[in-house]
Amino acid sequence: MKLNSKIKMQNAKLRSETRNEDFMMCNLQRAGFTIVELMVTLVILVITLGAVYTTYIAQQRSFTTQDQITESQTESKIAFNILTKDLRNAGYAYPVSVNPAISGFTNSINPSENNNAGRDALTLVSGSVQIATLALPLIIGQNQIFITYTGNTRFNVPNLANFSIDGIDFSVITTCAPIGATSDCADGIANALTLNRGMSKPIPAGRPLYALAASTYCIVTNTSDADYLDLRKIAGIATLANCSGALPADVNRIAENIEDIQFAYAIDSNSDGLIDDQNGNSAFDPGDYLLPAQFPPNSKIMAVRVSILAVTTGDDLSINPSSKPYYSSGIILEENNFSGSVRTNLDNDRLSRKIWSMEVALRNPR
Repeated sequence: MKLNSKIKMQNAKLRSETRNEDFMMCNLQRAGFTIVELMVTLVILVITLGAVYTTYIAQQRSFTTQDQITESQTESKIAFNILTKDLRNAGYAYPVSVNPAISGFTNSINPSENNNAGRDALTLVSGSVQIATLALPLIIGQNQIFITYTGNTRFNVPNLANFSIDGIDFSVITTCAPIGATSDCADGIANALTLNRGMSKPIPAGRPLYALAASTYCIVTNTSDADYLDLRKIAGIATLANCSGALPADVNRIAENIEDIQFAYAIDSNSDGLIDDQNGNSAFDPGDYLLPAQFPPNSKIMAVRVSILAVTTGDDLSINPSSKPYYSSGIILEENNFSGSVRTNLDNDRLSRKIWSMEVALRNPR
């Protein structure tokens, strides 16, 4: 009996130890992930991170593209407004009866067609800025005047010496009493400004004096120039080949990344004061505009169609290279086949472009 009881106890102990070992082995097998599970998890993680990164890159590129487009359109629109405003004021205070030459120009509108690597240029003559008023009245033949400045701009010999008195008479300041060590002219009844000619008409005191000046709009087309595709406004005499002025101070950058600028002109060739009906449809429309080579002799420019083409510096991947979205409105950009540019075929890139165009009637046609 005792032997059987002892054998039973040993068997029970053995069974208990076996169950404990099985339990421990089961827990040991359940303590971590298998290699297959880890690999599956890593693959899912990589796919998720790749999708997140791809989305981030796409959003970043879209933001950069839209930022470039916004900057290009904003800057080019400001430049376009400056140009059209100057166009409207061209010829203001210019004394037609005297017909003076300002920087060599005797017309208020002076076209330059395709003289700048296929782009146009335009020189405007205007006296739209009032500098001073007459301090004392003038008599016929008088070649000295006394003035009172009305703002911060000063007459200067020789850089700002051409002036018009209320659009009635014209002269050039040859000498004046300087302000300090500068070449600016002093005003007041104690400081005479000597002129290159006597006045042709009597003029009362208080009449306005306008500075007559020439300004040229052109684009930098030299691809090696750091300012390539800048739209500039050049004071005085401009060199169109590189869109430069006689002095660095004469150069004013209006906008960057202006790919093209084109002008067309509506004219009066028979002096009837009306725009010629070029296409004979008894209406003033885009077909009435000409290029300078088409002008009959003694034509007067009455209106100008100005078009500016702005371009971004980076690609817009949403654009199909075979499309020209800036033509979608049907705007005509004359002779947009310019040479001398990095891009002579605009169909083959993804750069975003914006065209601004307006027909401007001149207030002072000459």
